[in-house]
Amino acid sequence: AVLGIGLFTLMFSAFSLANGGKTKRIFIFGIFIVFLALHNLFSAPYAYTTFLNLSWSWGIRLEYLFSFLAILFFLSYMFLLSSRYLHRWVYSAAMLLLSFNIGVTLWAEPTIFQQLAFYSSFFFVLILANFAYGFYQTLRSGEDYSKINFWAVIILCGTFIHDFLLMLNLVNSIHLSFISTSVYALLIMFQQARNYAYHNLRIERLNQKLIHLNSSLDLKVQERTEQLSLLNEKLEIQIKTDALTGAYNRRALNEEIQRLYFETLQNKRHILVFAMLDVDYFKKYNDHYGHLKGDQILQNLVKVLQDTLPKNAFVARYGGEEFAILLHDIPQPAIAPLMQKVLQAVRDAAFEHVAREDHKQYVTLSIGVAWMTRAQAYTHVDDFMKAADAHLYQAKHAGRDQVVIQT
Repeated sequence: AVLGIGLFTLMFSAFSLANGGKTKRIFIFGIFIVFLALHNLFSAPYAYTTFLNLSWSWGIRLEYLFSFLAILFFLSYMFLLSSRYLHRWVYSAAMLLLSFNIGVTLWAEPTIFQQLAFYSSFFFVLILANFAYGFYQTLRSGEDYSKINFWAVIILCGTFIHDFLLMLNLVNSIHLSFISTSVYALLIMFQQARNYAYHNLRIERLNQKLIHLNSSLDLKVQERTEQLSLLNEKLEIQIKTDALTGAYNRRALNEEIQRLYFETLQNKRHILVFAMLDVDYFKKYNDHYGHLKGDQILQNLVKVLQDTLPKNAFVARYGGEEFAILLHDIPQPAIAPLMQKVLQAVRDAAFEHVAREDHKQYVTLSIGVAWMTRAQAYTHVDDFMKAADAHLYQAKHAGRDQVVIQT
C-alpha cells in the first residue's frame, strides 16, 4: 500500500510538472515513500526472501541503505516544506551524516555500519528539537498551517523518541518509527486526496457551466463517456486475466464457478464439471531449466488447453502450476474422453522435461475431476472444488500423467 502511494505521488508530480506545475516538494515526498516501502520489504519479516536470493549481509545492508535514503528524503521534504522546521545548517549536517552512513554501509561489514548507525541516531535528537521549535514558532506567529501535517509530525517525533529510548534500553517495547512513518505517509496522501477532490470538483462545476454555454460540448461528453466505457470493459478483462498465461485468474474462477453452481441447482438439464490440473514435477522443471523457461511452459500449456477444449470451456490459472477447467452442458459420458484428450494433447506437444523422477522425458499433467447436477449436487461450492482437488491428489499419488474422475 505504501509503495503504491509512493508511485502514485511520483507520477502525479511528474505529470503536474510536465504541465507547468510546481511539484518539487511532492516529488521528494514520493521518493521518500518509495524508499520507506523498500525498507519495509527488507526488514522483518523479510518479504524479499520469497523472490530474491540474497545473502544475509546484503539483506541487512539493503535494509539500512533504504532506511538512510528514506530519512534523507523525508528531511529534504520537511526542509522544502519550511526552513523553519529544519534549519539550513542542521539540514546540511544531517545530509553529510547520512551520506557518510550510506558510504560506510556500502563497503563495511554489518557490525561496523550498524554500530555507526546507532551512534549517528543521537544527532536526530537535535533534528527533533528543531521540528518542535519550528512548529512552536508557527503556532506562536498565528500563521496558516496544515493541521494534518502538524499532528502527523507530532506522532512521528513521538515514535522517534520512543525508538531512541528503546535503542538505549530505557524502555521495553518494539520499534515504531517506520510504522508511524507509514501512517504519516497515509495522512499526507489523505490531505493531498482531499485537496485534489476539492480542485477536481471545482473544475467539474466550471465544465458544467461551459456545457450550458456551448451545446456542441454535449457530443464531446458523449464520446468521452463511450471511450470510458470501452476502457472500463478492457480494465474488467485485465482484472480477470492472469498476466503471465492469459488464462482467467483465481478471482474470475471464483465468480464463474459460483454463478454456474447456482445455475446448475436451478436447471435439471445442466451438468457442471470442475477439473483441477497440476503440472507434474514442475518444481524440478524450474530447478533444472530456470523460472523463465517455467513461465514459458505455463504459457504454452494454456494454449494447448484452449486449443483442445470446447470454445465454451473456462480455463483459469488456479495458482502456481495449478490450473482449473469449468465445463457445462456436456454429456456425463463425454467427460472422461475429453480429459484423456487433454492429457494426450499435452503429451503430443512434447515439451522437454528431462529432470523428472520417472522414465518420461516430457511435460505431463495430472487431473482430478468432479461433476454435479441438480439431482446429484454438493451442499456447497467449496465442497465441489475440494472434491476435484481430492481426485487430483489421487492422480498425483497414483503415478501422475493420468486423470481421476468422480464416479
